Amino acid sequence: MGPLERRQRVRFSGKDHTDELAEVNELLADLTDQLGTGMFKRGTPQRAKLDHRTAALSERQAELSSTPSEPAGWRYEPTGEIFADWWEAQDTEARNVWLRQINFRVVWKSHTEGSRTTVDEFRLDDNLAMDLDADQLFGPVRHIVNALSDPDATAAYNALPPDDADS
Repeated sequence: MGPLERRQRVRFSGKDHTDELAEVNELLADLTDQLGTGMFKRGTPQRAKLDHRTAALSERQAELSSTPSEPAGWRYEPTGEIFADWWEAQDTEARNVWLRQINFRVVWKSHTEGSRTTVDEFRLDDNLAMDLDADQLFGPVRHIVNALSDPDATAAYNALPPDDADS
């Protein structure tokens, strides 16, 4: 994830015009029922006001109808910061908190041969199940874990001398 832009989880209040649209529709129905009756006959000052109000409400109705509704929820918005730079600036505790917040878990099986530990299996636990709208947020991590899960890659890593394996 190093070269990717870090994203921050932000609450989005949503855009739902359903109630206002229902109110406008109700007002328009009520106003149009008044057309041609009593003091709202054609040519009266009241009718001119009614026509003006109906036109304004019709414009608002068209505007609300054409605006898509978006439910409230969480969004991941860009921070302008590269993930590698942010990660480097964090201490171990902050990194661990972040990893726990995203439900990041790695599972491995290993065995010991003398004083050396050999990794037999290394994988992500489950599917890193998160509700993310962010694009590409975890693709590179999955590739790294998949590479480490490859028995040939694990064997090559385990074959490194102890000093190289620790770095």
